Formats: sequence, structure tokens, C-alpha cells
Amino acid sequence: GRARGTAMGGLRLREHPSKGVWAEGATEYFVTSAAEAEAVCQRAMRNRATASTAMNRQSSRGHMIVTLAVTRIEVGGVTASREGSVVRTGTAMDEGRRRRGKLVLADLAGSETVKKTGAEGATLKEASAINRSLTTLGAVINAMSAGKPGQHVPFRDSKLTRLLQDCL
Repeated sequence: GRARGTAMGGLRLREHPSKGVWAEGATEYFVTSAAEAEAVCQRAMRNRATASTAMNRQSSRGHMIVTLAVTRIEVGGVTASREGSVVRTGTAMDEGRRRRGKLVLADLAGSETVKKTGAEGATLKEASAINRSLTTLGAVINAMSAGKPGQHVPFRDSKLTRLLQDCL
């Protein structure tokens, strides 16, 4: 779902030592199959804010980030899938062993040349915020790829890079 309070700068981030960074008000869904996960992603796409500009009839007005947290539970040498299939692992494992993974899908709004889009008012402010966050993302990637020990990486300069920090 769409995080509440996303109007210009209204997105509030929270951080917890074990949970990491998340958007306050973002919706969480528990799914048990790939089909259910796909349905949630489709729902998120329908909720995405768009506006018409001179360059694009349906220009995204913000970035969309979907995080898939996957947990596999292994019980007595058998891995039980939530889709009902059972796979033998070949070795006896501790009862209830959990393996976790995380996949982050980021659909970034495109950078726009404001003059060419003809954007005004709120759409102009949104385009400026999108461009700033993409510029910060570029700065983060450049700092990380420079490979200089102790070099500052500006994750906190943008809400986008804060949310993506643990997967960049």
C-alpha cells in the first residue's frame, strides 16, 4: 500500500536496530505464495501517484519501493513451503530452523528536465524532489564505488537512500 503522509516531505522514516529503516504508515502484507506477492505488487502499482506532463501522459510522481521479506522454515530435515509442497533436505536439521532473506524492488521515478515537462505548482515541486533524490542516489553510488576507506557516504541526505541503505 501507499505510505501515508507522502505529500512533499511528509514521508516519515523510522529506524530500529534490528528491523532497520522503514516508512511510517507503509502497509505490510503477509503472503503465502508467489501469486499473492505478485498481487500485492500490482496493488502497489495501482496506488502509485501519477500526473500528466508535456513529456509523459502518466509520469510517476514518486518512487515506489516494495520489500519482500522471505522466511523458509525447516523442520526435521524437511522444508515446508507455504505453497503446500514439501522438499526433503537430505540432512536432519534443528526443528524450526528459519532462513530469512530480503529482496527490495525499487521502481524509481525518472529524472525530468523541468522546462521540457511544463510542470507547475505541486507537480513542479514533486519533479524537483524526484530529481534531488536521484542526484543523492548517484552521489551515494559514486562514494561507494570510489573505494576510499573512511569516505563519507551520504545515505542520510535523502529519504530514498536511507530506505535503500542496507541493500546498496
